[in-house]
Amino acid sequence: MKLLQSVRNEFFKQTGKTRFKRTIVIAFFLASYWCGIDYFVHHELTMNLWHDISVVVLAIIVERCLPWGKEKINT
Repeated sequence: MKLLQSVRNEFFKQTGKTRFKRTIVIAFFLASYWCGIDYFVHHELTMNLWHDISVVVLAIIVERCLPWGKEKINT
């Protein structure tokens, strides 16, 4: 558990430097997750502009909601 906490704290410290980097990281993970579900359900990946716009909008919303690097978990 301590290892996960230190990885989380280090990740937030490194990624929390600029808003652009945070948004890119979140968008990458959301897009990967969404593409994985799309491939699992439809057995193919298709181009979808709504998918791209939704991922960017969700990434911006999540970036604004998370306390990036402001708090350390000490439980």
